[in-house]
Amino acid sequence: MRVARTSFYNPNTHHNHVDVNRIREGTDVRTTIMLRNIPNKVDQEMLKDIVDQSSKGKYDFMYLRIDFANDCNVGYAFINFVDPLDIIDFVNARGNKRWNCFKSDKVAEISYATIQGKDCLVQKFRNSSVMLEQPHYRPKASLFTPNAGQHFRDEQRRRRSQFDRGTRLAALEEFDQDLAIHHNLYSLQ
Repeated sequence: MRVARTSFYNPNTHHNHVDVNRIREGTDVRTTIMLRNIPNKVDQEMLKDIVDQSSKGKYDFMYLRIDFANDCNVGYAFINFVDPLDIIDFVNARGNKRWNCFKSDKVAEISYATIQGKDCLVQKFRNSSVMLEQPHYRPKASLFTPNAGQHFRDEQRRRRSQFDRGTRLAALEEFDQDLAIHHNLYSLQ
């Protein structure tokens, strides 16, 4: 027997839906979002200015996908925030709101990206053909010095959720943490 599918889409049940309550509770510690429905004439610099209005110093990676043939973006970008809590301000400022530029009726949509974390994003784009393009088309990873230090990012990474278990990076971090604990135990003797 076949079950009828509904055409109703509920974003609250979608696994990439950004739920600010889960972020506040600490049960969702993902840091990378996908920003969609960006007006095609917005460039990387304009997007940075827009993101900075609510999140200056709170993100460490941004990539606005560009169609090189017509020199316009394709409507989406990836942004990695230093702390999951920093996503809340951005969602409140930009989520489900009109862009108010270039006479666009587009409404900003925010969801979690499939690839999570600055390290994984850098790894993904390291050998990408986009790195052969003009510098202003490339992902930006070091131009956004976050307010928080590296120690803060490391602390956040230790907060595990269902979304970072089983990844290669999580296994390496766990190994490094175990090694550090083991080293500290022997240095105390």
